[in-house]
Amino acid sequence: MRGYMFRNRWFALLFVALTLAGVTTLVGTEKSHGALQDATDQIAQQKAQAEQLTGVTQEVSPSDESGDNVVMATDEELIDPAQGEDPTPIDEFATANPPDPAEMSNDVVIVSRDVPGQAQPQAPSQAPPQQ
Repeated sequence: MRGYMFRNRWFALLFVALTLAGVTTLVGTEKSHGALQDATDQIAQQKAQAEQLTGVTQEVSPSDESGDNVVMATDEELIDPAQGEDPTPIDEFATANPPDPAEMSNDVVIVSRDVPGQAQPQAPSQAPPQQ
């Protein structure tokens, strides 16, 4: 499309005219303001109104300046007792496979496969056969 538009000089001229009209509308001219200038003026006006409203609501009376009216909460009041339902999901694996009591003790358990009175099988020698 890019190459087709500029093959015809009338389409190219129309493209330039539409581009200039869009820029003029957005930026403006010396005689009239554009959309950017109108938006800037509107934002400045809203900012001034907001500062005026916050200035009225934030005025402090002389009786409040002393700071003696501050109420402090105790630590017990600030700590959440965390009452209610526990959101932790149920561990289905743990309920299906209860732990072995030997695993539950804190003592170290050594498991040996040696049976008293039986000799352990010897591993075959790795020496090369002699000729």
